[in-house]
Amino acid sequence: MTFLSHYEVLADASLAMLEAARVGDWLKVADIEGLCVQLVVQLKASKAHRRLSRAERQRKRELIRRILAQDAEIRDLLEPRFTHIGRLINLPGMNRSQRL
Repeated sequence: MTFLSHYEVLADASLAMLEAARVGDWLKVADIEGLCVQLVVQLKASKAHRRLSRAERQRKRELIRRILAQDAEIRDLLEPRFTHIGRLINLPGMNRSQRL
């Protein structure tokens, strides 16, 4: 796998995670997040760190921007869920097992 192809695959996985978040499929989001973590580890370990051409650097920037934009939207979609879970955790008069 080439250096840029790592970014391509990561961007595709990020898009899949965003699509799952848009429909509220949180289990799929979590599964794809695990894949993304593996892809980042592979990217960091990649020995394909060679000098990139101008076009390759531009493509890398585009991919990183896309990944970051997708991540921001995923976080926006997750925020209400985190708020709801936080409320459940902090409900007065209930023990932990009753809240879950």
